[in-house]
Amino acid sequence: MATLALMAMVACGGKGSATKLSGTAPEGETLVVKIGDPKDGEEIAIPAGDFTVSIPTDKNTAVYILASDKSFAGPFVADGSKLTLVQDGETYVVTSDSPESLTSKLKAYKESINQLTSDFYKKISENKDITEEETNKLADEIEAKMTDLSKKLYEENKDNYLGKEAVMDLFYSLKPEELEAMISGLAPEVAADEDIKKVSESLAAQKATAEGAKFTDFEVEQPDGTKAKLSDYVGQGKYMLVDFWASWCGPCRAEIPNIKDVYEKYHGEDFDVLSVAVWDKVEDTQKALEEEQLPWPQILNGQKVPTDIYGINGIPHIILFGPDGTILHRELRGKAIDETVGKYIKK
Repeated sequence: MATLALMAMVACGGKGSATKLSGTAPEGETLVVKIGDPKDGEEIAIPAGDFTVSIPTDKNTAVYILASDKSFAGPFVADGSKLTLVQDGETYVVTSDSPESLTSKLKAYKESINQLTSDFYKKISENKDITEEETNKLADEIEAKMTDLSKKLYEENKDNYLGKEAVMDLFYSLKPEELEAMISGLAPEVAADEDIKKVSESLAAQKATAEGAKFTDFEVEQPDGTKAKLSDYVGQGKYMLVDFWASWCGPCRAEIPNIKDVYEKYHGEDFDVLSVAVWDKVEDTQKALEEEQLPWPQILNGQKVPTDIYGINGIPHIILFGPDGTILHRELRGKAIDETVGKYIKK
């Protein structure tokens, strides 16, 4: 009975069994296995030369190989299938002997996503006369295909790391209610992952600050030691366009001309603009402000405070607030900024 139980555990790749990783580590190179987190995860040393190491089998946790030259392999999954570390040029790759292993499935999924991205940029580069409208249409088509791939991965892997990977990849594509439904469908041990918990927290913040809700205030210290609040500007009787941005963010800087156009067109007693710098060094923000010459008010040094409150996961994130502080529209970009503001401010 005990022998049969042990055989079943190994065959199913349950916790307590070991996954074998083999390969050849070059002389002079230091390789280590990192379990769960590339920085702080449990570490297993890989000896130089031909090696075989045992990794605890766990289908819910990502594993990485880190090299002393800062290259790495992963993520992969130690699900009980035989794994091999190979060198591919200057990088390392972990492969599985089974096409049904989670590592093989993850590799195939990533390759499909990368191929779609490559196809998109190839079509753009080959058609130099492509219009912005055509580019956006093509981008939407590619994103839809990626979303389908991620949803398929999720449906087939709700009980392991690949299900988590799918949810994380869909974070920016789906509505909060769709993501919440997917998270609720994950196996409890997968849903308990720290990254999934952070997604749930972000979704809760987005729901609390959704369009139609009153604004949530925040306060951050400014470089001169004073305090700045969102309520110093929002809810003061004007429509406020608030741009959450960072100096290093290319798309953020690209939106500034659009915001300037809207400011010049509508600025007055009924409308104003506010920029809130997040995830940025104060000195870098100040340098960018000198370069951009923005005529409207600024809140510096926001860091994660505003983005955690509003569930902002990518920037620029531009929100239009009503005179009483009601959130009217979120995630405005490009031409939609002018079109949306123009519905409320008549010039």
